[in-house]
Amino acid sequence: MASRHAHDHGSDTAAAASAERFLFDAVPLAVVYQDGEGRFLDVNPAAARLFGLTRDEPAGLRLDDVAVTQGLDGTPLPSHLRPSAQALRTGRPALGAVLRVTGTRAGEPRVLCVDAYPETRPGEPGPSRVLLCITDITDSWRAEAVETARLRLVGVAATGSTHDVLRATLDEAEALTGSRIGFYHFVEPDQEHLSLQAWSTNTTGTACTAEGDGRHYPVSEAGVWVDALHRREPVIHNDYAALPHRRGYPEGHTPLARELVVPVMRGDAVVALLGVGNKPSDYDAGDLAIVARLADVAWDLAQITVEASERRRLEARLEDSRQLESLGRLAGGVAHYLNNLLQPILGYSELVLDALPAGHEARGDLEEIGRAAGRAREVVAQLLAYARRQNLDLRPLRLNDVVRSLAGVLSITLDATITVAYELGAERDTVAADARHLEQVVLQLAANAADAMPGGGTLTIATAEACLDAKAAEALGGQSGGDFVSLTVRDTGCGMDVATARRMFEPFFTTKELGRGAGLGLATTYGVLKQHNALIDVDTTPGAGTALRIYFPAAAPAAAAAPVAAPPPKERGFETILVVEDQPQVLSMTCRMLTRLGYRTLPARGAAEALVAAEAEPIDLLLTDVVMPDVDGLSLYDQLAATRPGLAVVFMSGYSADLLDPSLLPPAECRLLTKPFSGAALAEAVRQALKGESAP
Repeated sequence: MASRHAHDHGSDTAAAASAERFLFDAVPLAVVYQDGEGRFLDVNPAAARLFGLTRDEPAGLRLDDVAVTQGLDGTPLPSHLRPSAQALRTGRPALGAVLRVTGTRAGEPRVLCVDAYPETRPGEPGPSRVLLCITDITDSWRAEAVETARLRLVGVAATGSTHDVLRATLDEAEALTGSRIGFYHFVEPDQEHLSLQAWSTNTTGTACTAEGDGRHYPVSEAGVWVDALHRREPVIHNDYAALPHRRGYPEGHTPLARELVVPVMRGDAVVALLGVGNKPSDYDAGDLAIVARLADVAWDLAQITVEASERRRLEARLEDSRQLESLGRLAGGVAHYLNNLLQPILGYSELVLDALPAGHEARGDLEEIGRAAGRAREVVAQLLAYARRQNLDLRPLRLNDVVRSLAGVLSITLDATITVAYELGAERDTVAADARHLEQVVLQLAANAADAMPGGGTLTIATAEACLDAKAAEALGGQSGGDFVSLTVRDTGCGMDVATARRMFEPFFTTKELGRGAGLGLATTYGVLKQHNALIDVDTTPGAGTALRIYFPAAAPAAAAAPVAAPPPKERGFETILVVEDQPQVLSMTCRMLTRLGYRTLPARGAAEALVAAEAEPIDLLLTDVVMPDVDGLSLYDQLAATRPGLAVVFMSGYSADLLDPSLLPPAECRLLTKPFSGAALAEAVRQALKGESAP
């Protein structure tokens, strides 16, 4: 009986051992027994496949004999930090450790989650072996790591440039594959040219000193990594030295051991290439999946940053335009105020000069006053030019002829240390322009370029035909594309930084020292060019000169010019003129000018006084300011003309016609005198209006 019981007990033990072995072999997890020295005691088939072992091989092998154990950051994991060592040391399970193993006989690196359970045999003081349950989480870890990297790249794209996004992508790709170099190229639409957009931080920092970011070159000059472009599929070169079609490295390029390059496809075209290289071990399918996903993400984010950058640039240009427009309105208002001040100065100087005999000692002083006021009038004209509120005589002109006509002036006025070169390449060079103002633009730009070259240099003036599409024209502040004639003024001077370039067209902004200009030159140029509907592009770099390119809308060639008629002779009169002006000095001066010409004047300081004066006696002509505090000049004329059909009228204003509110503009056939006007201009306008002649 006892022997039967013993036999039964032995059978139960054998059956239990057999069942345990069956479960050990059948479980899909990799299961490993290790002793206290880290030697494999037993592995199940799943573990054998993981490490590339045969079933009978593990006995006596250590983990370090078949794999390199690393942390997730790729650094070696010391033996005392491994889960098995921790479980044996503490006597408690060490659960959930995540590590990377490379260099296994199975080949491909894996990411593992390891649970370690210590075992203590009967009669032993502590655990002498450990059971490792290993879950291969490589695929899920890669997917999560790539998604985490994608989210980080989205954050970079939110505030960074395209270059920032691409460099961050390369850094992520290097970290996830264990690579040491990385590059991202754009492929041009012709599929024959490349542009290097970014290298990884490590590449430019420690691995490579070859020519980098921004380099453009044909595919034919590239190395074997463009196999990915030719094949339109990823390539892995794990034995670079054995490639028969490899080429020499560019100067400063780090030697390559292995590389992985993936193409980014959009439709049938390759738009970009992302490559990593010099991983310590071979690249595999897992690395390819990571790099391919990141390359695709980087392209999409790069397009977003390009669009965002373009949007920010257009917003900045719009803001600049708004600021300049505000300054223009301010300049126009200041010009109106100054014109009202200059009118009595110039007018009274003229009146007194006409009254003094030749040789009178005061004539010289009065002439100086007139000249000073004339210079002030030129400053006002500059303000109006900046405000785009002066009247221009736009006629078909050949741009090359204008430039050639100024060659002599430039040779005299510019310093001898400056060489002037001409590149007049435009054959169809006709533009609609005001000759005098266009000459001023060229001379001003040339003078400004010369100031940027105090030690001498080369000033180049070039013309060319250009065709801008709507997008290119919009980027320069235009409304539509079309055919243009470009005028480029380029210097080899000091250049400008971004902040200075953005302010270069502001009135009164100057980089010159005190006493070398009021800062109106380029502001005036800007206003004149805008009145010509020209587009302006500035390319400047500190220390590398400035190129200012102006695009004038192309125009049809000019017809033969008609002979210019001689100015009409000055005439006197006798008629009664109602003069309405709210500025007392201007009113008094204008009446005196007219009285000297023989006219009878009725002065009025506003519409109310004018209506009373007109009721008292007949009038032949109304001379009225346009903008007045009570009733504007046009409304006053309408009231008077209602009961006086055919009443002659001349309007006057400190504003030019372009600056006046459209509702205040006189009819086209009526004359408008812009202050400050001379006695001769006043006499001609009044006489012609009394004769019933329409304004030219």
